[in-house]
Amino acid sequence: MSAKCKNCGAPIDGSGDPPRGRAPCPRCGSVSRAYSVSLVEGVKAGDHYAKEHQRNGERIGFSESPRDGLASYGFKEDTGELRFGLEGAPPQGEQDTLAVCNTLILRLNQEGADWSLPVESDGDVDGLSTSSSKPNERLLIQVVRAVSDPDLWKKLASSGKVSEENRTSRDLVADLKSAIEHKADERRIPRRRRGDLVLALDASRLPAHALDVTVASFRDEHATWAGSLGFQAIWLVGPSVSLTTRLC
Repeated sequence: MSAKCKNCGAPIDGSGDPPRGRAPCPRCGSVSRAYSVSLVEGVKAGDHYAKEHQRNGERIGFSESPRDGLASYGFKEDTGELRFGLEGAPPQGEQDTLAVCNTLILRLNQEGADWSLPVESDGDVDGLSTSSSKPNERLLIQVVRAVSDPDLWKKLASSGKVSEENRTSRDLVADLKSAIEHKADERRIPRRRRGDLVLALDASRLPAHALDVTVASFRDEHATWAGSLGFQAIWLVGPSVSLTTRLC
């Protein structure tokens, strides 16, 4: 099932709706919806499903069928350890970049902002959005993969499948820290430029990195350090609006 704003036709990610009511459309602010459902042989709706798993209010897992040719999952075990996996073709180049920006915009608008749908930009800006209430105000987003280690993506490309088990939250936090360090290199983004940028860590294919336990561990260990780097903000963008969280 897909949803669009009934007023302006913008696509809506329904996973970002609060428990009661609906989040406003990021383009026009309307809460009206138009839904469409595709049926195959009368039993299958659409071609993609995603499921978030919670226990006592804690987000402990996420799984989805192939999205653009790549399926993913991530879970926190009862032992506290984490496992995650990918199956399919790795995303190519900037394939996911604008979708990550869009998820971040939906999350910000859920908190009361009024940013427009992001558009591609150039240089160190991957996504650009403007405020409908303050036309001169812009949001500049730089995206980096939450796991910058090329070995994971090379393995996925060669075998079509990656499975990791018995990982700790500190292991995954180390991935996030490494990704931030990659962009905080003075040769890539000078400190004088960072104050204009929101850094978005792309965990849209790595849901275990966006679970509550990973976010809490990062904040405990590195929030002060991350905040000292000079970015306007650093966000972790998961596969859904509800798994998108500000790190500092």
